[in-house]
Amino acid sequence: TKAQNKVVDSLELILISAKHDTSRCSLLIKIIELENDIEDYSKHNQKLLAIVEKNLKIIEAEPERKKTEEYKKFKIALGRAIYTQGCQAQEEGESNKATKYYQNAIIIQQETKDDEGLANSLNNLGEVASYLGDIPKALENYEKSLKIREHIKDTAGISYSLNNIGFIHKDQGDFTVAIDYFQKSLKLQQQINDKQGIAASFNNIGLIHFYKGDIKGAVDYFKKSLNVYEEINDKHGQANGLINIGFIIGNSGNMKEAMPYLEKSLIILEEIK
Repeated sequence: TKAQNKVVDSLELILISAKHDTSRCSLLIKIIELENDIEDYSKHNQKLLAIVEKNLKIIEAEPERKKTEEYKKFKIALGRAIYTQGCQAQEEGESNKATKYYQNAIIIQQETKDDEGLANSLNNLGEVASYLGDIPKALENYEKSLKIREHIKDTAGISYSLNNIGFIHKDQGDFTVAIDYFQKSLKLQQQINDKQGIAASFNNIGLIHFYKGDIKGAVDYFKKSLNVYEEINDKHGQANGLINIGFIIGNSGNMKEAMPYLEKSLIILEEIK
């Protein structure tokens, strides 16, 4: 979003004047979290890795310095950098490579007690397992991630974990359990005003209504989702919402009513190429 881009620009300006490598690492980690484009966060992650590896090499040559807070900060940054490598591999469809990165990140995050980073790595390990069809492993990792996020009171993280567990149950055809997780996720997202999450949860609840044969309920929730995507100007979300509404209305036999939704979706998709 434009707001995120402004924050990234500000952080990059601060990065230029940062006087210590631990500060540079903290800034780069925050920038990477805010970047959506794989090329952008990969570029910043390479800078982060270079700083971390340089400093760890120096510190590890002096065993006494390994007991310092400075050393711990660089180790935490290393875990975050390896996690980001996993994100890149996952986005590029290299599931086995991503799994190894996440597993290596987890070892460091457990050692440094980086609970936030550990929860993220476990969550993404669950995503890869789900993609590969290993449902028990996916659920195990999602639940471990959820437990940590509950412990550190990470409301946004808890909502995402609940959402991911909901998807597992949805894919298994257990719609009653799935919708319960999606509704719990939605409630938390509304508490923290996470518009992107709210829109996604409305969409997920709509899907469950569709699978259960409740066409009206599905359309109602897809329209709620669409309204939020329009509010935050998320073009991809808008296009997908319009397709969902058009598909369901058309699938129920009313093509005349469905066509405006599909045509509007096409216009948006062409606009964003």
